[in-house]
Amino acid sequence: MAPSVSHAHSDPSPPGGFWGPPTSTLDWCEENYFVSVFVAEFWNTVSNLLMILPPIYGAIRTSRDGLETRYVFAFLGLAAVGVGSWSFHMTLQYEMQLLDELPMIYSCCIFVYCLLECFKRENSINYIMITILLGFSVAVTVVYLLWTEPVFHQVMYGVLVFCLVLRSMYVVTWVYPWLRPLCYTSLGVFLLGFILWNVDNLLCDTLRAARLRLPPVIGAVTQFHAWWHIFTGFGSHLHILLRCRGKSSLLTLPRDAFIIRQVYMWCMADASRGAPEEELSTGDDVHRALQPLDRGKRLLSQQSRSLNPAISSRPPQHRRAKCGSAVTEQQWTSPSGSFR
Repeated sequence: MAPSVSHAHSDPSPPGGFWGPPTSTLDWCEENYFVSVFVAEFWNTVSNLLMILPPIYGAIRTSRDGLETRYVFAFLGLAAVGVGSWSFHMTLQYEMQLLDELPMIYSCCIFVYCLLECFKRENSINYIMITILLGFSVAVTVVYLLWTEPVFHQVMYGVLVFCLVLRSMYVVTWVYPWLRPLCYTSLGVFLLGFILWNVDNLLCDTLRAARLRLPPVIGAVTQFHAWWHIFTGFGSHLHILLRCRGKSSLLTLPRDAFIIRQVYMWCMADASRGAPEEELSTGDDVHRALQPLDRGKRLLSQQSRSLNPAISSRPPQHRRAKCGSAVTEQQWTSPSGSFR
């Protein structure tokens, strides 16, 4: 995953490698072919696993739990960025660089669409918005292929991220204030990754000199571009959950189950500050902290029963979880039995 900024550093890496001389317009601070002759930038490559595997799992769970297809595409888009970034950092070839940078634009367009559509109560499709975002993606692709200016890609990607931030702040300020902890966490993690990415660029020569004096394991920790992959991947994953959570507040209990399983307990504890006065101590208290969500469900209960009579409005029973652990549901009861 590589925001488009050119830089040049003195590279002490061993000459040659399995993929030949780099043809990409970008070459990062990690020494080329230093760990393996088959991988140009080893740590920048393997760090993408955290951008590939969790989104694939998220896409599978989203599909199984009945959320809209657009959220499946959001997870798969993030995984596609990870695959492209893996290919780019492994080879440092220009074609693989495009496989990294262009999916960043495409996946961000999917994120924007999901966030704009999170208020819809039905599995509807906004063809006008899809056409606009598709046209934007095609235009950026054509221009970037003809005009290989790194700043252009950076600006276009920045515009999409700026739209996501503005929309997220609106959602958690005026619509779903109990989602602020999750929103701020995702944005903060992403910002931390961006800071480390800049440190890796600005202090590259200093970092390379330090790695020569450090043990290999400790030197690997100074690969801040790899940390950029980890933090931005995690932040993006949380942001997809934010969109799913906003959508699920208008849906039925089984769909809420998927989101509640993945929201961290401390986020829910922070959300309770706008709820009743007593401190959270049990799963029922967590449920009371989400009373605004439940009020919306009660308003839609008649419609929900008519669409799916098997779904009960009885709230879930949660196991108590320590601060920092994931909230998991024990059982979802319905008139016909249990739902897990």
